[in-house]
Amino acid sequence: MMAFTSPGDLMKNLPKAMANISRAMGGGGTPTDSTTFKISMREYDDMAIKVGDKITIEIKKSDSSSGR
Repeated sequence: MMAFTSPGDLMKNLPKAMANISRAMGGGGTPTDSTTFKISMREYDDMAIKVGDKITIEIKKSDSSSGR
């Protein structure tokens, strides 16, 4: 719970308070239209990519009869 001691304090800290309420309600953050993949720093190095690079990921449905 946040306490606001002045109107200026309210305006300064309101976005943070709203974000905390959203997380507490189970939102976890701002919804987006993009999927996020988390990878380790080693994986970044192995793929020679850096934060901000645009990449593409190909997804294929496996054939269950081939064991893939």
